[in-house]
Formats: sequence, structure tokens, C-alpha cells
Amino acid sequence: MGDTADSSGLSGKALKKARRAEKLKNERGIDQEIATKIAAAVKVPAPEKVTNGEPQNCAEKAEAPPAKPALTKAERRAKQEAQRAAKQTQKAEQKPGAESNTKQDIKDEKPLYFNPQPSVKPSVAFNLEHQSSRSCVPKKVSFFQHLPQFTRECNLSHSLLFSQTSVHPLFMKLGAKLAARTITDSNEQASAFIQAFLGLLESFRDLDPAKTVNREVEHHLKPNIQYLELSRPLPVSTRNCIKFIKSKLSSLSIDKSNSENFESLKRDIENFKEQKIDFSSKAISEDEKMENYIKEGENLLIFGESNTVIQLLLNAKKNRKINFTITIIDSRPNLSGKESLIRLEESDIQCTYGLITSLPYLMPKASKVLIGAQALLGNGAVMGCSGTGLVLLSAKTFRKPTIVCCETYKFSERIQTDSIVFNELADPAEVLRDPIGSHTSCGGGDNLLTQSEFSANEKLTVLNCVYDVSPASFVSMVVTEVGHIPVLSVPIIYRWKCGDLQEY
Repeated sequence: MGDTADSSGLSGKALKKARRAEKLKNERGIDQEIATKIAAAVKVPAPEKVTNGEPQNCAEKAEAPPAKPALTKAERRAKQEAQRAAKQTQKAEQKPGAESNTKQDIKDEKPLYFNPQPSVKPSVAFNLEHQSSRSCVPKKVSFFQHLPQFTRECNLSHSLLFSQTSVHPLFMKLGAKLAARTITDSNEQASAFIQAFLGLLESFRDLDPAKTVNREVEHHLKPNIQYLELSRPLPVSTRNCIKFIKSKLSSLSIDKSNSENFESLKRDIENFKEQKIDFSSKAISEDEKMENYIKEGENLLIFGESNTVIQLLLNAKKNRKINFTITIIDSRPNLSGKESLIRLEESDIQCTYGLITSLPYLMPKASKVLIGAQALLGNGAVMGCSGTGLVLLSAKTFRKPTIVCCETYKFSERIQTDSIVFNELADPAEVLRDPIGSHTSCGGGDNLLTQSEFSANEKLTVLNCVYDVSPASFVSMVVTEVGHIPVLSVPIIYRWKCGDLQEY
């Protein structure tokens, strides 16, 4: 038989469909009734009903606002001219008063050497300067695009976007020397910065009692530091000096007078220069234990020019009266080892001079390697002049003991494993210049490659890095003013000697 049917004669499936349709109809009716009641209570238009596929609003629709009459092209132009004339009239009325106020403010200002507010924020000027296109070589090396690019022939007093009275004259002089690369030694840079700061500090000797020394000095120190950073990236030694100064500024007591805080700050800065810079370098160069490491007839190998290392060798020759020879390794483009050669020969020390390409020949003849460092990092890595890494690698290959001379104020908590993340880029034209002046197939004469030839070759880029980083495994011992330590003890010495600088 077919499907069973109920009393109404509908099949089971048809009956289910009918009941579902009736249920949906009832639910929709209830929803529509509830919505109508809510709309009447809040006095808003009732929901629309659908009749024959067209929505109809149960309440009366609000009439639309009348449209504005369209303006012709001539009317719009006349309206714009009237608005422009009204603005010009308003500006003309306000301008004389503003100028008079400005002139009055200028008369009220004290004739100081600096202006408390520079014309452009230092951070903005710093970004604009390093984004400028006034580079001697416009092409950049892809791995080093994040570093400040070298610029030359730039007038710092105009291009740095500072008011000429916002920077102290001593900092202007120091910035010019840094830009010209006349100060290369890290100790000399730190000493010059301390002297410039002491000159700046003298301007606050007779400060208004309503002001505080720490706030005024820190406020006016910022544009001077930015000025130096624009002239040349600051080394670790100078940055640690800045950290020390800021730490002392923050520790000044507000209960003391300005004169007492001034004298206290000046005394602390002078002691820092005397103990951390001058005394530390002298202590390393006069280390008796280090002098005992130099034996009669030894051949010591040094790289480039380091005042601490040179002074150590001169004291060993003078005090112990022994004969030893020095092998000087040098590298382009600075060839700073020539200065070391002159100073050592004046003291009757026999020297051998060679470029870095002669390391495989000269390194086996050496007994020890003495190196000066620009900084020692938190992981024990040595940051030195470009070429130091190759010398230390060669010493490691030939199993020669390597001794690094470095003051503790050059220690840094920064961890670095390569020379790409942080470095300084010098003039790329120095790499193209032939210091010997001999004829070469590239260009001959004074340049290995002329500027026009270099610019014509789009695929050729020039890189002149100032520093390189060597791993701690290349170093046998570190000589400091606090003693001889292994290189992995650098972070411990830093926390002990420079703990107050970590939070700045």
C-alpha cells in the first residue's frame, strides 16, 4: 500500500510541511506585532511591511529637506574671491601686533651665547642631516644602508639646521675637528669632549636662583651633543662620558644651592677625566708586570697606532734597557702605522713596517701581538680599527698570544657579533685614492679610480668602515688599569666600575 494518510487525507510528509509552515507564520506574526508596539512606544516609524514585493512604511515618512539651488560657475568664482579677500584682510590686521610682540620678546632676552630653544629640534635636524643626499659617493652598500652615510664639504654651522647661538663655541670647534677627522684616538676624543663640557658648564656659574643647575645644563647639553653626532658618530668612550655626566646631573640635590651643585658637578667631571682617562692610560703604559712580559730579543707585532701601546713599548725600552724589535702592520686608507713607526724609531727601537697583506709572512716571525682597542663589548668582543680582526685572526691561526690594552671606561654593555649592526662609515673616496701614487691599470696617478669612472659603473660600490669586531676567542688577555683579566670578565668589570651608567 502507499503512504499512510490521516483523517484529512494528507500524507505524512505533506502534514509535516503544513505544520512547519503554520509555525513559521505564527512566529512572524508575533514578531511583527511586537515590533509595532515598540515603535509606537518610542514614537519611531514602524517596521516596513512587504506587500507585493514593495516595502511600505506603516508610519508617515519624513519629508526630505529641500535641495540647495545649484550655483553657476561665475557665482562660485565670485564667492571664492570674496572669501580670499576676507582672509587677507584678517591677516593684515593681525600682522602689526604680532611683529611688535616678537620685537618686544627679542628685547627682553638676555644676551647669552646660546638660545634656550633651537630653531629646529635636534632630533629633527639629526634625521634631516642623515637623510640628505650630499654624499661624496651617492651609491650605498646594501648591508650598510642603515648606518649614517658619510658627507663631506658641508658647512656645519648652516647645514645642521641649528640656530648659530644654540651651540657652544667649544662644541663648534670640536665638531669641526671631528668632521675633519683630525682627532682619531678615542682617548683624545673623550678628553676633548670633557674639556668642551667644562667650558659649557662655566656659563652656569652665576645662574638665576629660580632655576636649577641640573635642568638647565641638561637642557642646553642636548643640542651640543646632537651637533657632535651630526659631525661624526660618537665612539663608545665619548658616549660613556655622556652617560656619566647625565648620571651626575640627576644625582644633584635640590636642597643645595646652585653654587654648591655647580662646584660639585665640576669637581666630579674633572675627577672622571683625571682618573678614568688620563690615569688609566698612564697606569697601563707603566704596568711593571706588562713590561716583564717583554723579553730580550723578542719580536712584538702591533697594528696601526695606539697611544697606550706605543707608550708601553717606550717605557719598557727606557726602564728595562732591553733590546727588542717591533713589527708594525698597517692598512689603507689611513696608514696610521706610519706615526707609530716615527715615534718608535726616535727611541732607537728597530722596526719592520708592512701592510696588512704581508701578515702571512710577518706573523710567524712575531712572538706576541699587542693591540689597542676602541671598546670591549659585553660578550668579550673587541672593537678596534678596521683591520684589527684580520690581525687577530692571523695570530689565532699561527697560535700567537694576543694582548689587548684597553681602559675600563671604554667597556660597554652592548653585545655585538659583527661589524654591520653598528659601525661608522668614513669617506669612500679614500679607498679610491692611491696613497703611493704609482701607476695602476684602474686609473693611475693619485687615484685608483676617478670619480667619473666610478659613477659610470652602476654595479660598483665603495665601502670604508672605521671599525671591525673580533670575537673573544681571538684574545688571550686584556690589560687594564685594574689588572690583567680574561676577556670574558669584561661584563663583570663593567658592572663593578661602571654600574651607575647602566640605566642611562
